[in-house]
Amino acid sequence: MTYRCKTKTLPGTQYAELNRAARKVFHEIEKKTKRQTYIRCPYFNKEKVFIKSFWDHLTTKGMRDKARRVKLFSCAIELIKENKAIKPEIIFKSKREEVYRFAGISADERKFSVQIRHDFKTGHKYFTSVFPE
Repeated sequence: MTYRCKTKTLPGTQYAELNRAARKVFHEIEKKTKRQTYIRCPYFNKEKVFIKSFWDHLTTKGMRDKARRVKLFSCAIELIKENKAIKPEIIFKSKREEVYRFAGISADERKFSVQIRHDFKTGHKYFTSVFPE
């Protein structure tokens, strides 16, 4: 099953303009948190999902791929904040960590996936990636 978002993808085609819009969304969340930027996820019993690792992961990608991923940033944030019932697919599992993949559809009918990594050692969850299907 997939989560249907009310948010549209960010407008634009160039990475610079998309990044500006995505950073605006990020800074709004950042203002509400004290130390590390996080959002609470109802699927994981309102546990914190840290967002900063997404930006670290993005630096490893090429320009075109960065633009594709940043375009979906606001939809990914909504999916993490609002999804209560739709189960994720477990992509990777080891003794140290587990990687979940949630499927979603934006308001302008674009399918995408969101990956969240659960580190068992610290107990933290990290939003690592979003990408179109």
